[in-house]
This record gives sequence, C-alpha cells and structure tokens, in this order.
Amino acid sequence: MSIAKAFSRPVKLLILDEPTASLDECGKEILFTIIRNHKARGLSTIYISHNLGEIFEICDRVTILKDGKKVATHEIGAITVDDVIRKMIGSSQVTLYRREKVRGGVDHEEVLRVQNYSRRGVVHDVSFGVRRGEIFGLAGLVGSGRTELVRMIFGLDPRDSGKLLYQGKDITPRSPYDAIQKGIGYLTEDRKGDGLLLSRPVVENVTLASLAKAERLLLNLGEEYREAQVISERLSIKTPSIFQLVVNLSGGNQQKVVLAKWLQTAAEILIFDEPTVGVDVGAKVEIYRMIEDLVRHGKIVILISSDNPELVALCDRVGVMRNGRLVAILEGDDLTEEQIVRYAMGVCEGMEVPQ
Repeated sequence: MSIAKAFSRPVKLLILDEPTASLDECGKEILFTIIRNHKARGLSTIYISHNLGEIFEICDRVTILKDGKKVATHEIGAITVDDVIRKMIGSSQVTLYRREKVRGGVDHEEVLRVQNYSRRGVVHDVSFGVRRGEIFGLAGLVGSGRTELVRMIFGLDPRDSGKLLYQGKDITPRSPYDAIQKGIGYLTEDRKGDGLLLSRPVVENVTLASLAKAERLLLNLGEEYREAQVISERLSIKTPSIFQLVVNLSGGNQQKVVLAKWLQTAAEILIFDEPTVGVDVGAKVEIYRMIEDLVRHGKIVILISSDNPELVALCDRVGVMRNGRLVAILEGDDLTEEQIVRYAMGVCEGMEVPQ
C-alpha cells in the first residue's frame, strides 16, 4: 500500500527504504519493473536496503554508510559484494576486550538445547545447543527474529512449537514466572522500559525477581537489605546507597542493577539482549568481565548484540538469524565480522546450518 501511494503522484525523486521487506519474489519483480520504468522517464530513485543482492540488481551506484558517516560511493560495475561488506565493516573497533575462546569437545558437552522454536510469521524452526563454559551469541539485522526468539524462550511471547532442554530435562517455561522458577533470567534490551523500576530504589529492583522464588509469605526486610548490599558490592554498583532511586544512576550502573536482579534469583541460564547499549566504554568492559566470570562459574549465557565486533570478541560461537531463521552458526576461524554480515544480509544463503 505504501509503495502504491509513493507511485500514485508525479515525483522527480523517489526514496524507497527497505521496500521489499514485506514483499514476496513476485512483488519484488513488479516493484523493480516500476523502478526501471521510472528511471527510463529520466526520474531518480534512492534505494535503501540491507539486501546487497537487490542493490546490485537494481542500482547504478552505491553509497556505503558506517556509523552515520559516508564511507564511499562507487559505480555498481566497479565494486563487488565482498568490497561493499569490507567497507561496511571498516577497521575493527573491539580491541578493548578479548577472551580465550572455548573449543568444542568432550570436556565441553552441550548442556542447553533450544529445539524447534517457531511462531508463524516471526520465527521458523530454530534449533541450537549451548556448550558448558561457552558464550553463545545471536546476531542478525533488526527484524531478524533474535529478540522474538528469546522472548519465546523466556515465556514472554507465545510459540507454535519449541522445547527448552537443560541437561536433557524439559524446562520449557509456560510464563516468565515459570522461567524464573526454573532458573532462567532475561536481561531485556529495554532496561528502562522492561528491566527496571526507575522510580524505586536499588534494593527493591535487585530483590524483585527473587521474590518469585521465595517460599515465605511475608518479607524479611533486614535480610532483603543485607542481600542487596552484598550483591551491589560484588558487582561494584556505584551508588550512594542501596536506597538510591535507580533513575539517578548512570546507564552502566543501571545495567548492573538488572544483572544483580537475575543473579539474586540464582539463575543458571542467563539471556543478555543488547547488554552494553547506552553504556560508556569503561562500563562495557566491566560488563564483559562479569559475563565471562558467569560462564567460568558454570552459568549458561546467550548473548544477543547488534555490535558485531562485540560478538566476535566475547562469543565462542555465534548463530546468525535472518528473516526469522537461523542461517548459520559460526565458530573458530569462521567467526569474523565479515562472515556475520554476509550471513545476516543473505550473501551466503543456501549453505547448511549445523544444529
């Protein structure tokens, strides 16, 4: 409908932003025919797309942007897909933190299994395993289904199919409350909207989720304060006191409060969705160290990030999602920014995905 409206009146310049996102192959061909007819009449089109195949099919020139800045402009015939990807990546920014990666083997058996998760039109039959002692990453463009998948795993959103197996036992959550009871924690990408009670003090935010596992009916405020103080000191949360309102903390310290909340529940499985968005470099390194310490102590960590250098630096393996499907699992020498981008954009489509 939006495309039809754009072509419904005479224009000299047409700007199309991801126009094929909701079109099938037939619809895409019709659109491209209209664009070519538009061009034949001497009119101009700016075509924005993450699909590099479409850029090379329909465009005459391509401009590459990175971090809000123009990198280069080239005639389509003078550049390749690989050239575009390399220019998009540029020089790697992650030298601030590196960890020793875990290699698969008998000492690192699979302990968590995400099996056949689906929801019509959103996520399509996604399966993968997480090994002991590793950080498993999930990459993909916005709208690839990463967050939708983990929300289903945590029991926040409905699913058509799917099981979560921990050490061979079915622990598939029916709801977030059930997930907490079964030792699963989910650090949402929207910490201010979903992860914190900004107008409440640190102590209440830290102990909130653990109340779902408490057997007693009445609060023991003294014990609650002591536990909140201990974990705040353990995570080095910078606050005048545990009674400080969370809204007054920095972004990095707010993120630590979210982490403290889930550690307080003794969660064995932790899902981090964009854990370093909106925090400064120093806080990022602290969060990286905390995540590494968690897996060192036997916790299961799934890390979702739009920051590909972050995934390469932290994760042992990275699953790449595209259009709701898991299209690749990268590890070892294959785990590079370039490979993540290639799979996320569909350049490597058709290759077999390990399960």
